[in-house]
Amino acid sequence: MFFSILKLIRLPNIFTAISNIWAAVFIANGGNFPFPDVLFATLASATLYGGGIALNDYFDRDYDKQFRPERPIPSGSVSARTALLIGVSLLVLGVASGFMISLLGGVITSAIALFVLLYDGFLKRWFFPCIISMGLCRGLNWGLGLEAGGEISTRFIFFPIAIFVYIAGLTAVAKFETKKPVFKKVVVAGVLLIPLIDGSIVFAYGYWWQGLMVCMLIVPAVIFSKIFEVS
Repeated sequence: MFFSILKLIRLPNIFTAISNIWAAVFIANGGNFPFPDVLFATLASATLYGGGIALNDYFDRDYDKQFRPERPIPSGSVSARTALLIGVSLLVLGVASGFMISLLGGVITSAIALFVLLYDGFLKRWFFPCIISMGLCRGLNWGLGLEAGGEISTRFIFFPIAIFVYIAGLTAVAKFETKKPVFKKVVVAGVLLIPLIDGSIVFAYGYWWQGLMVCMLIVPAVIFSKIFEVS
């Protein structure tokens, strides 16, 4: 059951969400880790991502019966009710963790949870609302890291915008992965590369060991991608 839950929440991807947080924290806080805010931001990012994926599979359960029967819900390893409970619980935990950072942190995590629910329940049906909502979730995730680092300012605004564009592009490609398997490989590679991209940003600011720390998140992401689905 525990293995199936890790499969449900796409464990490898969670490390890529955490890399957004750590990279943003490092550049906003001069290469330092501001405890305990970074811990709350990391927890918020991980639980919001995992909860969103669990709810995605809950809403897609009928579609997955036909096209992705190996997933936890259609395969019967996790019930739809359990997936719903896990998804909602993780989102609530993620939002609460944001408020532990600051009021703005709570607003950001609430916005992420809202876009997750809109995407999972409605927006995925339409191409542009789908890719925009996913891009916003990652952009806001970067913003959460900046808030945890103590500085959301215009000088860092490029990075949330860049990750928004990057994830929107990957989401657009993912819309066709069931029709053309090569697109799935592109999406998987694109997701797993995120820690290297984030780490490169940290390196660019001159924070060497911090950049390496972010880049190293690719290691568990890749290892677990051999066991669990990424897309």
